[in-house]
Amino acid sequence: MYRIDTARTGLRRLRNLIWLTGMAAVGLGATPCAHAQILDEIEVRDGGALAEIRIGFTVTMRYQTHFPAERGELVRVSFQAIALDDSGILKRDEHKKSPPNNLIPAFTVTYNSKSSCFAGRDPVCLEIQFDKPVTYKIRQGEDNRSFYLYVPIMRTNPDTVPKTP
Repeated sequence: MYRIDTARTGLRRLRNLIWLTGMAAVGLGATPCAHAQILDEIEVRDGGALAEIRIGFTVTMRYQTHFPAERGELVRVSFQAIALDDSGILKRDEHKKSPPNNLIPAFTVTYNSKSSCFAGRDPVCLEIQFDKPVTYKIRQGEDNRSFYLYVPIMRTNPDTVPKTP
C-alpha cells in the first residue's frame, strides 16, 4: 500500500509540473515582449555609384508612399502593417542610427507611434533624417519585411576618395 501512495504522489507531482510548465508557456506567449519592435536592422552597402540602404522590419509591411519624391534631408515613408500579431507593437516609439560608413551622410530612422501618415489601416510612418540633403529612390523589399533606399555615394571621409593620377 505504501508503494501505491508513492506512485500516486509521484504521478500527481508530475501532472502538476506538466500543468505549471504549460501554463507558464501560455503566459509567456501571451505577454507582449518588452523589447518587441518594428525596426529590425539597418544596412548600408556599396553598390558602385549608389549606396544601398536596407531597412528591415520585424513584421510584414506593404509600402504605401514617400515624401518628398526624390530629394531631401528628411524623408517620410508610409507603410501598412500586414499580419500584425501584436497591435501593441505600433504603440512603441523607436529610433535607430545608421551604421558607421563613409559612403553617405549619417542618418537616423525614427518610428513615432503618434505621427499620422494617412496610410490607411495599421499605418507605420517612418522618418529618415539625413545629416544633409540627398537624392534617393525607394523600393519595397521582395520579402515584405524591408525596403531599400538608393542614394548616390558621397564619400564622407576625404581620405577614402580615390586619388586621380
